[in-house]
Amino acid sequence: MLLVGSGGTVPIPIFISNPGPDPNPIGVLINSLSILIDREAAKLAAEEVQRLQTELDNASRDLKAKEGELNRENIVKGQLEDGLRDEKAKLDKAVAEVKRLTQELGSAKEQLQRALDLLEQLKNELQREKELENTAQKAYEDQQNKVNEAERMAKQRETEESTAQRELQEAQRAQSDAEANLRADEAQMRSLEMVLRMAQIAATAAAVGTLGLGVGAAATAVAAAETALQMFRSQLESSKQAVQQAKTRQDQKKLAHDQAVRNKEQAHTTLRQEQQVLQTRHNEWQQQIRKREDAERRTSQQENVVGRERQKCDDLTHRLTEATDTQKNKEEQVKGEEAKVQTQVDLIIKLTEEHQNLQTRQTEQKTLLDNAKQAKVNADQQHTTAVNTEQQTNATCTKKKTELATKTTQLQQHETNLTAKNDQLIEKEQVAIAAKNKLAAVEEDIRMTQKSVAELQEDLGREQSLLRDQNNEMDRVKEKLSGIKKMLATAQSNREQMEKQQNDLKQKLKAQNQAVLAKEAQVMNTDSQVKNKRQMAEASQTSKQQRSAQWNRVRGLINDNEARLRDNDTETRNLTETMRTHEAAFHAQKRLVDESRTKLNNLDTRRTPLQTQINEKQRVANGHRDKHQQLTNDIQQRIATKNTTDKEATTLHYTREDKAIAVASAARAMAHRESEISQIKERNFNATTFSARPVYRLNPNYATSQNYEQHHYR
Repeated sequence: MLLVGSGGTVPIPIFISNPGPDPNPIGVLINSLSILIDREAAKLAAEEVQRLQTELDNASRDLKAKEGELNRENIVKGQLEDGLRDEKAKLDKAVAEVKRLTQELGSAKEQLQRALDLLEQLKNELQREKELENTAQKAYEDQQNKVNEAERMAKQRETEESTAQRELQEAQRAQSDAEANLRADEAQMRSLEMVLRMAQIAATAAAVGTLGLGVGAAATAVAAAETALQMFRSQLESSKQAVQQAKTRQDQKKLAHDQAVRNKEQAHTTLRQEQQVLQTRHNEWQQQIRKREDAERRTSQQENVVGRERQKCDDLTHRLTEATDTQKNKEEQVKGEEAKVQTQVDLIIKLTEEHQNLQTRQTEQKTLLDNAKQAKVNADQQHTTAVNTEQQTNATCTKKKTELATKTTQLQQHETNLTAKNDQLIEKEQVAIAAKNKLAAVEEDIRMTQKSVAELQEDLGREQSLLRDQNNEMDRVKEKLSGIKKMLATAQSNREQMEKQQNDLKQKLKAQNQAVLAKEAQVMNTDSQVKNKRQMAEASQTSKQQRSAQWNRVRGLINDNEARLRDNDTETRNLTETMRTHEAAFHAQKRLVDESRTKLNNLDTRRTPLQTQINEKQRVANGHRDKHQQLTNDIQQRIATKNTTDKEATTLHYTREDKAIAVASAARAMAHRESEISQIKERNFNATTFSARPVYRLNPNYATSQNYEQHHYR
């Protein structure tokens, strides 16, 4: 019979008594021993079943514990994968934040550059306004000096006019005195002429004997009167010359006074003109001060704008640095999470292998237990059969004898089957050894596959390094494009077209970036696929040829990625060439703008002196107009003064005529009275002469003195 043990099935020899024709004690003993052996075999089989059941329970418990551990590790793996996804999402947000801050920083730097350019323009404008203010201030100070000089000249002309007026008044008084002396001399001359006529009348009367006066006396009186008249004529001529000299001097003083008046008026006109120019210069200076203050205000405001833009750039730079650090930290965290996930995957793979080993062990234990149970059943059956046989031996001894041959034959057949089973067991052991060898070969293939996967990861790392280099190159291209954008931003002509082209290029670059990101996603997907393939390879333990095919597919994807990257590189070079073309066009446009600015500056330079000349001519014209208006007003005033003077002169003329008439009447009355007096004197003289007849000379100055006294009295 077969006894199942821990080492497998072991053949146990069964001693069967040689049946005889009659039962004997030896046969009974043999049967008893056989029953004991069967009972011991059943007991051993039960113990073996119990032992195997215990081992199976232990294996099941270990398997359940391993399954729990594997489930826990799978949960941990899921948590780690969730954490990895969260970290990748945070990394994507950090990358997007870095990209956004980079764009904002570029825009802020462009705005800062524009603000700095505008500030430089405002500073230059402020410098020009300060120079113009200094020029206006100097012009005002120079004009103030001119006004001071004009005031000094006006005061000098007023002094000269006052002196000329005083001299004119003195000349007029001298002329009036000379004319008064002339009139007195003329009156005395008329008196002398009257005396001469009276003497001549007396002489004529004496000659005809009308008067009692002698002819000699009358002749003497006539001669004396003629002598006195002749002498006074020289004095009258001297008076006339004195009047003429006084008039000439008065005319000279009048001309000098008129010239002094004109000089004074000219000085005052010049003073008013210079004061007007001074006011103009003062207004220009004040206006330039306001312009300078406005330029300072705008410059200060622009400096504040530049400060805010610079602060904004600094803040964005700080935020970009923090975002970059955050991105790096997130990348490190993602790498750490990936390492944790990979470690967890390796642990799960190890636990899976252990779980599979436990399952294999459990299966083997179940098989052994089933075999042991079957052996126990067989042993129990054999024991029962042996007991039954023992009980029936005495009753069926004869029958057993008859069946002995059959039993022997069956025993031989059973032994033959046992030998065959032993041979099968040896074959199974050989198959197990071959399976172990095959398992070792499979494990070797797995190690080789893992090595291939490591090489694949290394190649993938190289591809990722190349991809990072491409990304760096794209970043450099972006920096170049950013520089070009800054240059394009300063263009003043064709700006919209250049901006449109720039936007198109941005869209293309964005598409290229998206394509590169898509390539990165494909590479990451490829990495995931490689990992999945590796897991599938580790899980399914496929052949090396399948992994080679998988590697070839991955290599094909990598080659496709390389081809697409080369296409991207080619397209990037094309875009760079396009940007260079646009940059050349931009420089050409910039040269045109610079030439236009130069022409405008030249025109402005030419316009400035022309505008100055126009302003100067306008100022002169305004001065002439003011002078013309002033002269017109002076002429009108002088006309009014002349009319008044004419009226006064007419009134004075009439007054003088009335006075002349009155003087003539008075002279005639005086002459008549003098004639009467002369007649009375003559009568008295004649009476005295006739009575005493004294001889005396006629005093020629008597009448003159008397007339002078009378004139002076009048």
